[in-house]
Amino acid sequence: LSDSAAKEILDAELDRTVFSTSRMNTFLACPFNYFCSRVLRLDETPLLTSGVTPPELGTWYHTILQRFYSERARGLHPAAVTEENLEEAQNRMAEICAEHLRELRNVGIVRHERIFAIEHRQMAAKLDALLECEAAKNKSESAEPTYFEFGFGFRNPQPDADPASVAQTFEIDCDGRTARFRGYIDRIDIGANDLVVVKDYKSGQAPPMNAVSDGADIQLPLYVMVARELLFDGAENDYRAHYVLLKESRTTTSVEDGGRYDLDRILAAALDSIARALDEIADGRFPPQPSGACPAYCPCSTACKYNKRRIEKKSE
Repeated sequence: LSDSAAKEILDAELDRTVFSTSRMNTFLACPFNYFCSRVLRLDETPLLTSGVTPPELGTWYHTILQRFYSERARGLHPAAVTEENLEEAQNRMAEICAEHLRELRNVGIVRHERIFAIEHRQMAAKLDALLECEAAKNKSESAEPTYFEFGFGFRNPQPDADPASVAQTFEIDCDGRTARFRGYIDRIDIGANDLVVVKDYKSGQAPPMNAVSDGADIQLPLYVMVARELLFDGAENDYRAHYVLLKESRTTTSVEDGGRYDLDRILAAALDSIARALDEIADGRFPPQPSGACPAYCPCSTACKYNKRRIEKKSE
C-alpha cells in the first residue's frame, strides 16, 4: 500500500491488535493472505460436507485430551502415562472417547451417523497409539502433565481453561512497537530438575521444524516465552517444546537448549520475525510471497495471481 492515509489506519490498528500465534504465522507464511483475511476481512468460502470438518476434528481431539489429562492431574489416575499403567490409561481413554461420541449425538452435532462413527473410531485408535508413544517417551523424559489449556490475554477465558490462566497479554517490545499476544497453550508438563515441556497438539499437519528454527513459525518459541514469563515468573528452567502429531501418534523433535533445534537460537529467530512483521504491516507491505510452496488449498487463490514459475522467469 502506498497511500499515506491507508498506512496511518494500518499503523493505528496495529497498535490495537492483539495477535494470536496463528494470526502472526499467517503473515509470516504469506503477507497477501494476511492482507485478505485480516486487513480486508474477506470471508472464506465455507466448506460444505456431510462428514467431519478439520476444525471439528481438532476440537474433538483437544476436548478428549483435556478431559483425559485433567483427570490425571487431579489425582484420579496416575499423572504420567508409563509402560506400567499403559493398559489402564488406554482403557480410560476409550471410555472418554465413547462418552464424547454420546455427547455429540445428544446435542445433535452428528450429521451423518456412519461417517461420524468411523471418524471417531479412527480418532480413538490414534489416541490409543499416542499413549503408547508417550509411555515410551517417558522412559527418557519423565514429566507429569500439569497445565492444560493455559490461557493468557483473556479476561473471560473459555470454560475448560486451566485455573492458572492469566488475563495479562504477553507483550514483546520490538524497537518502539509492542506486539501483544493472547492464546491457549494446550499442555505443559513438569519434570524433575526444573524440566518444563510445552506441548501443542496438531490434528492436521505441523509446520516443518526447519520453519520453526528459521523463525517462519513462531508458535512453539512464543509459547515457551509465555510459560517462562507468565507462568514461572522468568525462572530459568530447562524449557523444551514440541508438537504432538495426533494423526501420526508421535511427537516432533524437541526444541531445547543445546539440541538439534537450539532453544536460544530459535527464540532469537522468532523475535526477529515478529519485529519484521510489525514493520511490514505498518508500512503496508503485503506481497503475495509465500515463505514456502503455496498450499493445495488457499482461501485467497481467486484474488491472488502468484505463480512461482512466472516469478522465477522474471528474475532470470
